[in-house]
Amino acid sequence: MVRQPYEYTTGFICTVSVFGLIVLMGIIGFTLKALDYTKGASKVFIAFSPYHNFMKLVLSTGAGNENLKLLDGLRVLSTLFVILGHVFTNSVASPYVNKVSM
Repeated sequence: MVRQPYEYTTGFICTVSVFGLIVLMGIIGFTLKALDYTKGASKVFIAFSPYHNFMKLVLSTGAGNENLKLLDGLRVLSTLFVILGHVFTNSVASPYVNKVSM
């Protein structure tokens, strides 16, 4: 049995491209932050830096609403994990149907 090559859809290519761009921007932002080259760097790259965002999330200081930044960040992360869990559960629970053979 010869296996047919998989043809990628336009949606798959766009999704991989967008996620790849986000990961690339995170790597560039992390590198700029690690080398302490933030003065001349674009704020867009620093905004995607995992290190910078983690430090802002954990080291929130100040009065008023600033103290809740950690809780807001954890709320966002937990919501993303719930969404990811539902997507995974729905994809595993629903049967796979080959629409070509129908």
